[in-house]
Amino acid sequence: MQTIDITSLDGETRARLTGELKNAARARDAVLIRGAAGAWRHELGADETAADFHPLALSLMTHPAPVALSVDGPVTGFGAALVAAADVVVASDDVTLSMGSAATALATGAFRLLTTSVSPAFAQGLAHTGRTLTRAEAITAGLVVDIDVQVIDTAGATAIKRASVADRIAGLTEALAYDALLVRTVSS
Repeated sequence: MQTIDITSLDGETRARLTGELKNAARARDAVLIRGAAGAWRHELGADETAADFHPLALSLMTHPAPVALSVDGPVTGFGAALVAAADVVVASDDVTLSMGSAATALATGAFRLLTTSVSPAFAQGLAHTGRTLTRAEAITAGLVVDIDVQVIDTAGATAIKRASVADRIAGLTEALAYDALLVRTVSS
């Protein structure tokens, strides 16, 4: 399993992650992305658009081998999108998860991607209220698991991923493009 450490979700880090995921995909390697507290917090910047986020989130979902995240501290905005796009997420005891503002949830894909991981009603409830989930609530919702990622059977997990990704990704690209248009509505 290839390990990628991050310290933020800024543009430079997103570009590096994209490149490292492409290399891992060519090698068909499973990936563990680790970030310390603060690395997973991201609100939409004034000059950022959906095009800055959607390709990376989709590459996590379509990666040919399992992608695991190890998250710590607050997870917001694009961090929440990556949680929803990953195959396995483990979290420290102090992790919290929220979509952020409506514009952030739509532009980063957090809202749409969460609807592929939890019920649409649950995702809408999070989006409408701005609610923040604790680690225990994220485990109950199925967004986080309480396992050691080092014991994942990557061959078996790869087969499971291939069986499940088609259902999760069907129509997602079009839905994300539509959400990007909606950002203008909530931002004005």
